[in-house]
Amino acid sequence: MTEHATPQQHDSDDRLQLLIEITRDLDMDLDKLLSQILNRLKTVMPGADIGVVYLYDNLQEALIPRSCLGYDQQAMRNLKLFAGESISGRVFQQGIARITQSREEVEQSGGSLNTENERHYRKAIGDRTITSNICAPLTIGEQTTIGTITLSSTHSPFVPKDLDLLTAIAGRISQTIYQSRLVEELRQSEARYRTLVEDLPVGISETSPTGLPLYFNPQALAINGYSPDEINQINVQDLYVHPQDREHLVKSLNAKGHYSYEHQLRRKDGRLIWVRGSTQAVKNATGEIVRYLGIQEDITQERQIGAIRRAVERLRREIWTMRSERDIAQVLVAMRQVMETQEIPFTDCGINVIDDSTAPPTVRFHSMSPEGQWLQTSGHKGASRVLRFWREGHTVYRPDLQTDDPHNEQEAIHPLLPKPVRSVADIPFTYGTLAFNSVTPNAFSPEHIAFMEELSSVLDECFRRLEDLKLIDAKEEQLRIAQKMEAVGHLAGGIAHDFNNLNTVIIGNLTYLLNDLNEDDPRHEDALDAYKAAKRCSTLVEQLLAFSARKVSTPQKIGINATVRELHKMLRRLIGEDVELENDLDPKAGTIYIDRSQLEQVLLNMALNARDAMPDGGKLLVRTRPLDLGDNIFRKLAELTAGHYALIEVTDTGTGMDENTRSRIFDPFFTTKEFGKGTGLGLATAYGIIKQAGGTIDVTSTPGEGTSFLIYLPTQQGQTPHAPIEDQQNKAHGEETILVVEDEPGVLKLAKRMLERNGFTAIEAASPLEAIALVNHYPYTIDLLLTDVVMPDMSGPELVKQLKPLHPEMQVVYMSAYASERFSGEIDQDALLRKPFSEGTITVKVRQTLDMAHS
Repeated sequence: MTEHATPQQHDSDDRLQLLIEITRDLDMDLDKLLSQILNRLKTVMPGADIGVVYLYDNLQEALIPRSCLGYDQQAMRNLKLFAGESISGRVFQQGIARITQSREEVEQSGGSLNTENERHYRKAIGDRTITSNICAPLTIGEQTTIGTITLSSTHSPFVPKDLDLLTAIAGRISQTIYQSRLVEELRQSEARYRTLVEDLPVGISETSPTGLPLYFNPQALAINGYSPDEINQINVQDLYVHPQDREHLVKSLNAKGHYSYEHQLRRKDGRLIWVRGSTQAVKNATGEIVRYLGIQEDITQERQIGAIRRAVERLRREIWTMRSERDIAQVLVAMRQVMETQEIPFTDCGINVIDDSTAPPTVRFHSMSPEGQWLQTSGHKGASRVLRFWREGHTVYRPDLQTDDPHNEQEAIHPLLPKPVRSVADIPFTYGTLAFNSVTPNAFSPEHIAFMEELSSVLDECFRRLEDLKLIDAKEEQLRIAQKMEAVGHLAGGIAHDFNNLNTVIIGNLTYLLNDLNEDDPRHEDALDAYKAAKRCSTLVEQLLAFSARKVSTPQKIGINATVRELHKMLRRLIGEDVELENDLDPKAGTIYIDRSQLEQVLLNMALNARDAMPDGGKLLVRTRPLDLGDNIFRKLAELTAGHYALIEVTDTGTGMDENTRSRIFDPFFTTKEFGKGTGLGLATAYGIIKQAGGTIDVTSTPGEGTSFLIYLPTQQGQTPHAPIEDQQNKAHGEETILVVEDEPGVLKLAKRMLERNGFTAIEAASPLEAIALVNHYPYTIDLLLTDVVMPDMSGPELVKQLKPLHPEMQVVYMSAYASERFSGEIDQDALLRKPFSEGTITVKVRQTLDMAHS
């Protein structure tokens, strides 16, 4: 009778067979092994329709699915389980196998998933529901857990023997997984190391003690110019230009074990290169050197750059003594020497200096022939070409003018040089271009051009230094003039104060006297002569104040062109018929902010000087144009800031001036006229007027050719002033009370008389202290204070501060012989009455001030 096996026996046999097969296949690829185990478990456990093997990743600090069964693979790849999450995370955390046999137990078996894991897990299982789980830890030794293996069922529960089988399988494969991962990590590490070595930007090599190549990375092969097959056919000793370099390296390695060096090698193509490297000796357990490990980099270009820098530094030291453009010859000599040390095959070199402050820009050519002859020209037919290269701002190299001459240069260059030029390079810099010519075609390599560009940067430094020197010289000249003007200005201020006080009394009383005398009275002519002399004295004082910037001016916005046109007839009469007068007025010249009468005075003075410089006749040109002055272009005008300006140019064709005369032209009391025919204040006055308006004057002159005065005035400065005071011959009347404070008795008496003649009540005080005492006891209202500015005990502004609290409604008018900078911030120009004044000017000023207060 034959016994038949029960289903339970078949099941046990299958499970035992599974363990045997797993044990047999442990040397299989890890991923293939895990996939096979999950599929075989499904055959012996029909309820196991879902399975996953998690392995712990130390970098991510999470369990990562390594092999899956029955899940959406893409969704599982995004899953990262942390310790304690779900049954797998709980088993990993505790190291104990677990079983859940109902849906409720499944939900209670582990911690809930985080939001992101929950989303990925739901997508992985779809709409299925897990009803039972078994999970076993993958453990190495007694304490190290490296992952978990989990089976899940959606229709029938697992039983304890299922968990026993899973635990047995986990025990069998844990060590295999661990070893497989070690091998895998080692392979990855080797791959990373090889990638690192292969991709390094320096050469890495390994050689035998006898010089046989064992390994060269791609960069080491590139440095030496060999392929992998070719490098194995040589001995590294053959790479050394100087055999003693290799001998010295070996001796140092034997003695110290390492060696750092810089020496020359010969590439496969025969080219010599410089390398910087370091070699380490590798020894075996007995201390014997078995191989050399080396690292090296190609420093040929670095050494070339170093040589260029040293050559450039030599040039920089040579040109440091350059003080002006006249010293360019010595710069060209030094540049030629530096070029020759670099073995650059050039024939001629030159510097083209561009001055774009002129219209059109000027090009000055400086060159040095091979024989050392210095050539200097200006304005030849190559100027437009140089300007084009300079504006384009990049190097222009023409390898062979004989075959390709796009700019028609041969016609321009050949007259300047003895031989036909073939190669030409123009390198622009801030102040012009640097030019190199050669009679050899294709003479300059990219390295040569790079060196030339380096030289152009040195020229930039050189010319920038020249600009700084010009700026310093201009500042020193400006300071010298300012100091002179300051000294004479103090003198002028004192003279003006005394003269104008005296003239106020003289002119005022002479005016009354002339009004009282009939014209047929013999004394009338004497009084009139005295009046005219006093007026001329006032004019001289005005000139003193104007050049020292102490004159009280009334600036306003005026059109430059309109002013020049209105002055044309007067200039025509002044300069005479033998001098041609021409205006060249740019419609865009704009408006400026200046006292109109002072600008007319400046132009009249320059026209008179021009007339005197053209005794045999000539031409006087008055030109206007707008200018936008930049920081670099007009640095020679050191006192001007960048901005919008108007230029008034007064040019004559007269005798001109030498440099010594030109440098002193604005000095006060300096004149080239015969004694008694000039005060020396004309141009000094003009300079002071223009400076006071925020501008400056420049002058260019060539003996025998003529002179140009260039007046620069800002077009966007200041505000439109109040309407000018009405005709000074008119008089104003009133009945208000005026307090007159003046330390000069004659002026005090005259001012009181003028006011009272026109209906005002005038009370007088000869000093500020007397005025304070008077006001403290004066019982009536004082409508206006008319006070001198400069007085012995107290200034006018200080007196106002004392009296204002006692009479807050009291208006103020200041009398001044000149505008002192000391009070420029305290006195409103509209409240200033200039001395000498007439009866009309004093009464109109008082009336206007009172009316403005009541309006």
